[in-house]
Amino acid sequence: MKRWLFSVLAAVMLMSIAACGTPDPTPYSTKVKFTDDSGKTCFYEYEYLGTALTAFRIIDANSVPIVEYKTTDDMTVSATQATRGTVTVRLTYADDDATVETLSYVNGKFEHAYKYINNSKGEQIMISFKRYDKNGELIIDRTIGQTGVDRFLTYTYTKDRCIVNECLPGNKTLFIHRYKAADGSVIEDFRHFFDENGTKLGWIMYDGDGEILEREVMTYVPAYNDGTAREVELKDANGNTYGTAKYDAKGNLVEDNKD
Repeated sequence: MKRWLFSVLAAVMLMSIAACGTPDPTPYSTKVKFTDDSGKTCFYEYEYLGTALTAFRIIDANSVPIVEYKTTDDMTVSATQATRGTVTVRLTYADDDATVETLSYVNGKFEHAYKYINNSKGEQIMISFKRYDKNGELIIDRTIGQTGVDRFLTYTYTKDRCIVNECLPGNKTLFIHRYKAADGSVIEDFRHFFDENGTKLGWIMYDGDGEILEREVMTYVPAYNDGTAREVELKDANGNTYGTAKYDAKGNLVEDNKD
């Protein structure tokens, strides 16, 4: 009798557990307080469902969102807190190009932002770079866009200047843009010349006002040492023409004609 009663109780307990199933994750949020440059109190707020981050927002002292990102079917949000005032937000888009956007906040203001995309080889390359001043105002904006999957950006940033390079695979430089780090104003714009086959033939440099500082055409091109004299157009990577150059059959510069 006791054995029969124990079996019935065990069966009832198993049925009860099965009916309950796996408990749903519990949503919750957590806040990190910071004070911005003007002395205003704000918060970084992280919203979770179980262990998964579902939203990140910056809110004021009255819980009014200033900035908000939410995980959706098309975009996943993640956030990393380096210090109490510094947070990096990563947005991963569910598109064919596997686009990723990284946004850096310091005390509630943008510091910089990047966007990455997969190129034709499946490598992740930077296609846009943005830099902000201490007030969160955009001061540098370099974008190649979705058509630039075979071109990419790199950058270096120091106390007094920011240098952004526009490159081809193999780090073949097309443009070099130098900016003042404090206000994002252009210091120099440096562009390479190429022929129609991508052979580098020289370069030109502009100042911040668009005036030419220097211009140089290569006096010898090894690829042209093939027994054929030629005249070629000097073009930058965007197709702008800066004149023509004549080379002899050994690849030596004979004449440089400026536009």
